[in-house]
Amino acid sequence: MHLRSCIAAALLLAACAPALAEQGPEAIATPEPFAEAIVELHINEQAAPTTLVVRRDVDGTLLLRAADLPGLRLKSPSRGARLVNGERYYRLGPEMGAVVAFDESTMTGQVTLPAQSFLPTQRATTAADAPRATRTGPGGFVNYDVSAEQAAGRNQGGGFVELGFFGNQGVVTNTMVARYGEDGPDAARLDTTWTRDLPDRMATLRVGDSISTPGPWGRAVRFGGLQFGTNFSTQPMLVTTPLLAAQGEAVVPSTVDVFVNGRPIASEQVPPGPFSLDRLPVLTGAGQLQVVITDALGRQQVLTQPYYSGTTLLSEELAEYSVEIGSVREDYGTRSFGYGDMIGVASYRRGLSNTLTAGTRAEAQANGIYALGADAAWQAGYVGILTAHLATGGDGDGAGFTTGIGFERSGQKISAFAQTQYASRSFIQTGMAGLPFTPRQRTFGGLGFNFGEFGNAQVAYGLQSYYDSETVETVGINYSVALGRLGYLGFYASHTSATDSETNVLLTWTLSLGDRRTLSTSLQQSSAPADFGGGFQGNVTLQRDLPAGNGLGYRMSLSSSDEQDAYLAYQGRAGIASIDYSRRNGDSGVRVGATGGLAITGAGFMPARQARQRRSPPARSLGAGRSAGGHGDQQRKPA
Repeated sequence: MHLRSCIAAALLLAACAPALAEQGPEAIATPEPFAEAIVELHINEQAAPTTLVVRRDVDGTLLLRAADLPGLRLKSPSRGARLVNGERYYRLGPEMGAVVAFDESTMTGQVTLPAQSFLPTQRATTAADAPRATRTGPGGFVNYDVSAEQAAGRNQGGGFVELGFFGNQGVVTNTMVARYGEDGPDAARLDTTWTRDLPDRMATLRVGDSISTPGPWGRAVRFGGLQFGTNFSTQPMLVTTPLLAAQGEAVVPSTVDVFVNGRPIASEQVPPGPFSLDRLPVLTGAGQLQVVITDALGRQQVLTQPYYSGTTLLSEELAEYSVEIGSVREDYGTRSFGYGDMIGVASYRRGLSNTLTAGTRAEAQANGIYALGADAAWQAGYVGILTAHLATGGDGDGAGFTTGIGFERSGQKISAFAQTQYASRSFIQTGMAGLPFTPRQRTFGGLGFNFGEFGNAQVAYGLQSYYDSETVETVGINYSVALGRLGYLGFYASHTSATDSETNVLLTWTLSLGDRRTLSTSLQQSSAPADFGGGFQGNVTLQRDLPAGNGLGYRMSLSSSDEQDAYLAYQGRAGIASIDYSRRNGDSGVRVGATGGLAITGAGFMPARQARQRRSPPARSLGAGRSAGGHGDQQRKPA
């Protein structure tokens, strides 16, 4: 009797062991090892990478080793593990959501699992290894832009020269400007700087003359000293703004095609399971991301999601900084070595997430001026990006504050932006020295509309007010439309409200004639005084742009206000030579100019064009009272 009871108890325990093994996360040892089998599996129509050694249960269910699951891209179940000869196994059955068709004769099986059973696939479609900086030999260069003019019986001219030397330790540049006129010759040094890029740190070091980083609420200040900070351009493949990810699930091996606003941007082959295609290149602004999943049988699944991408934000955990210390430049462009008070500026911004970027900034000047503030940019879902800042600043006599908020949205059909900033009377910061009036409020905003083939329109508003001075408001509208073979039509109107209010209306038409030639006409009505371009004026211009290589460019212009202009330029390997004739208000003038460069390497001297050149003939203006040759005075200002 006792022996029979023991046998019955043993049989009962053996029968209950499989059920007990699945009752919790902890593995329960199986009393007897299951039979081994060597099988070939196809999981969701994808062959397993290797032949597998499995165990078979008494009911024929396959048991996979836990160690083999990662190689099959399968997740480990949270419960139901079995220990067989000290190794952990999982049943490939209903508990895993598996459907198995097994062929005993060939020892092959077709396994179907839900997509959630697989480990996720993550791929960066645009990721690339950062290029390594290459070493270069020593060399040098000279860039120049010189001109001479005779107008209204007076001779004047000038030029801009840049000298540079480069090597593995960086680049040293020096720029100068020279002029001659009624007051005789004059020359001034502009900037002298040693610059070294540090690609591994995505940073640049400058020693010498530079311009401080303004940030969201600061002011750019010319100074001489040291500047060290982030320079993302040293890594051209780096995308600093948050990038999108296309996510989904594939039951079988599939092709994933990604579209942005209907245009294909990426295509990837993915295995079964969840997938995420990261770092997708998208256009800034609002748009629509579409993911098309096509399996081996041609079945398609389409996923659509809106998105918004802006340039104000930094990617999560990406940071930028800048540290600047030196002396403020004074009388820039007229004095070679005019330096004033010492200043120190430090700023830091970081992407706290892909939707929130925050920063801080501190300024100090030797005369007691200081400023400290913070800023933030937040992506409000698919609506747009909100920005805000708050800062305090002052001197020994007191302190004030400045604050501001902004919004921007760029869409395919409608775009909008708005920003307002207010400063108290006592707010002071670096860069405000020399301002004729203390700024109070600055507000601007606008709306843009895309009508497709019917053109584009913009409405803009701006307000600038000062303490102890008048407030200036400006409203403007702009409309342009392509007319196909008939050219391009544009309309612009603006009104400025101040002590001397002014209204301007401009209508333009441009026609392409081929071979880089364009014919344009304009009609303008302005309420400004005649001495400042007021009244009615019509203009006709025939222009041929300079080619990418060697060749001629020209411009001929006639105006109803008895103004004529003719410009001819030749671009060669060594630069651009030009001659410009102009007549207005009964006075005529002629200007000749040359722009180019000279490279100095181990191979010797080599003439070359400047690195930055305009392809279109510049709208130069001659006449009595106008200076020549100086940088920045060669562009004709619109009325």
